[in-house]
Amino acid sequence: MKTFFLRVINKLLRANLPPARYAVKLKRQYRLRSFGRSDKKVLEICGGILPISRANINVDILDDPMVDVIANLHEKLPFPDNSVDKIVSIATLEHFNLSDMRKVLKEFQRILKRGAVLEVGVPSLEKIFNYYKKYGLDDACLRQLHGAQKDEYDIHLCVLDFVKMKKELEALDYSGIIELKYDYPVQDERFFMKVRAYK
Repeated sequence: MKTFFLRVINKLLRANLPPARYAVKLKRQYRLRSFGRSDKKVLEICGGILPISRANINVDILDDPMVDVIANLHEKLPFPDNSVDKIVSIATLEHFNLSDMRKVLKEFQRILKRGAVLEVGVPSLEKIFNYYKKYGLDDACLRQLHGAQKDEYDIHLCVLDFVKMKKELEALDYSGIIELKYDYPVQDERFFMKVRAYK
């Protein structure tokens, strides 16, 4: 019942009417105040309209009621240095070229506290190749290599395997880098890897 109620409220808030926009603004302010007072500060980067947890602060370029902070990852994030305990980012880094991906990872490191956790879910080139060997180059395989291409942003520019991802993270002084079983509720585990690293 609570989930149904929240869905109805969020649909009403999606309308671009001034009262709805004001309600979204108040909701964002409240969530950010709560975030500032919380003991464990977790950001979900690019959770969009379906963040994995409403306990996290959802940072995205989309202006949607489910987004708490609107930010462009090509720019500095609006959080102080060493202020975040954990960053979760799923299906984000592959949309940047390698140079820009490095800048994003460096910006994540800036806002993470010492010893804090970075978890990313990204397409795995190794898993894509394994799928390709078994099933050939079907639409699912192409989508992981190049993106769904629904719009100008839905293009994959950098698909890595775990070895390369680990080298990129190590070059930015992340440590304890491991690949875990992919268990996020979004994206396809046949193609995605979950990587954890520490600042």
